[in-house]
Formats: sequence, C-alpha cells, structure tokens
Amino acid sequence: MNETTYQFYFGPVTPENSEDFENYFQDKNGNNFFYKIVVEEDMFYIYDTCSRMIPIDREFVQSFGTAMFGVEGVYSAASEAEQLFNKRIREVEALVDYWNTEDGE
Repeated sequence: MNETTYQFYFGPVTPENSEDFENYFQDKNGNNFFYKIVVEEDMFYIYDTCSRMIPIDREFVQSFGTAMFGVEGVYSAASEAEQLFNKRIREVEALVDYWNTEDGE
C-alpha cells in the first residue's frame, strides 16, 4: 500500500438526530457524519465527534471484522426478540379485551 491516506464516514447525521455540534465529519459531498475511519498503511483510526480516537493495528482488521459480525448478531437478535415480544403482548391484550367483552354481555 502506498502512503496515501483514505477516509471513510459512517453514522450519518439526520435532522432527527442532529444537535448543535460543530465537529461533524463532512464527506466530499457535504454530508455530515458522526464517525470517520482514517486508513493508513499500518493502522486505521476510528474517530467520533467527541474528539475521541481508537487506533487499530493492521494485523487486527480481520478479527475486528469478526467482532463486528458478532456485534451485529447481538443487535439483530435483540431486535427480533423485541418484535416477537411486542407481537405477543398485542395478542394477549386482544385476548383479554375479547374476554372482557364476553364477560360484559
């Protein structure tokens, strides 16, 4: 790899999650982001809008990707569980409403 530095952005700022931060990261198209990754030859760095930075060695990129797969799996499972919970609660509420209606007749 040459000495060129590459930057990637993620966590787009939208009207519903924007605040008066002056430190948003801006891509070449003028879009604002909460995070950026700077890739250099031997390391990459993750920055946030709170002036924090995490350096990660090149040798850990593969295992970092594996860890992010695990993180995504945890959040996906939590979302699925929440959807199932909400579905079951709606079913229980509908059944209780039906029974209450039957008892009132």
